[in-house]
Amino acid sequence: MQNRTFAALAGEPNGFDTIRLLAAAAVIVSHGFVFTGQTDPLQSFTGQASIGTLAVAAFFVISGWLIPASYERGSLARFAARRARRILPALAVAVLVCAFVVGPAFTRLPLREYLLHGETWTFFGNAVFLPVGYELPGVFKNQPDHAVNGSLWSLKFELACYVFVPLALAMRRWQKPAVIAAWLASFGLARAIPADAGGLAFYIGTLAQLFRFFGAGMLLYLLADRVPLRQGGAWAGLAAVILAGFTPLFMEVAATAGAYALVVFAHRCGSGFRRITARGDISYGVYVYAFPIQQALVPASLGFALPWLANATLALPLAALAGLCSWRLIERPALRYRRLTTAAVRMPS
Repeated sequence: MQNRTFAALAGEPNGFDTIRLLAAAAVIVSHGFVFTGQTDPLQSFTGQASIGTLAVAAFFVISGWLIPASYERGSLARFAARRARRILPALAVAVLVCAFVVGPAFTRLPLREYLLHGETWTFFGNAVFLPVGYELPGVFKNQPDHAVNGSLWSLKFELACYVFVPLALAMRRWQKPAVIAAWLASFGLARAIPADAGGLAFYIGTLAQLFRFFGAGMLLYLLADRVPLRQGGAWAGLAAVILAGFTPLFMEVAATAGAYALVVFAHRCGSGFRRITARGDISYGVYVYAFPIQQALVPASLGFALPWLANATLALPLAALAGLCSWRLIERPALRYRRLTTAAVRMPS
């Protein structure tokens, strides 16, 4: 591996699906603390990021590495259609389930009042990435967190990163300088805009925070023929992230050395690790359903000595089941739709 670059990873099997599933599980663990009125331990230790924040960051590194390749495999229209089929159907169903199953089951309002409440209907804006909030009337109001599905917050920012990909790659010979400039700017903006900023500044700051990770993955892809591939370097990167937890530069190191380590480990993991998700990528479904499942389990969790652990332990298998159903019934059929229709058009009459 001594003289190889990241370009050697093209076409190799990888463990990204399994890493995404583990990241979704890490979000559940992090939310277990939040939903039971406790503080995420990584947040307490670093003062910069929770376990869930790093898990979402991993999602963005992976997308930054994979999405440019998806764009380069076809036209802009095909790219947009693939992204839409991957995200929108499952998201729409998750929003419907929250509004018409979770909401009526847990609201303190009479059903008629719940159904006629304006907040119930504005919640559907989450299916098309509108900034409409994540609460439903009368639902989970007596719990530490009132949101019904707060995990949906990250999807609009992922969509923004997807939009950036064709814009940047359309610049031809300037595409790499453009991505580098945007990536470096994201570090400055993430530092300059306070976390409690409101309005447009909040969205710019949050996008900048996440683009540090998406941009890292994208640059590793675009500069693959120049970035040396070192397994020892990946371990050093992981060690650097751990040590940076003691410094104010934790997130910057995670977005650089950590991104490098993640991509290398994804391609150097064993076949057993990859086989965990060999039957399908259920991570998206786990991510979009875990939040309401955990919220529903909060009252039962509070009766345990370690409520965060009880909440996460009870939620994990239920979220995995929801993710499996989402994959088999919605996501996989949506992804197969174009292949089936294309095959039908090509069949001789």
